Amino acid sequence: MFTYDEMERKSILILRILNWMQANPLAPLVYLAIYLLRPLTFFSATLLSIAGGFLFGPVWGIVYTVIAANASASPQAMARTRPQ
Repeated sequence: MFTYDEMERKSILILRILNWMQANPLAPLVYLAIYLLRPLTFFSATLLSIAGGFLFGPVWGIVYTVIAANASASPQAMARTRPQ
């Protein structure tokens, strides 16, 4: 079990990260980098897509998620289809 102080520190950290992501112009690039590393960590794409919508709003969240999802799938697809 977590103590109250540990939970409070973790929630403050999460709030700081959310505030930074919402205020920083480099946040979409950070989101893209996290999404590109997602296949290596087996992290859920659904959770990351929902987080994109939450952070950037419905329109920009969809735009950034589509770009990031295609960018993360492209190297895998190219690795499977080698030239003959």
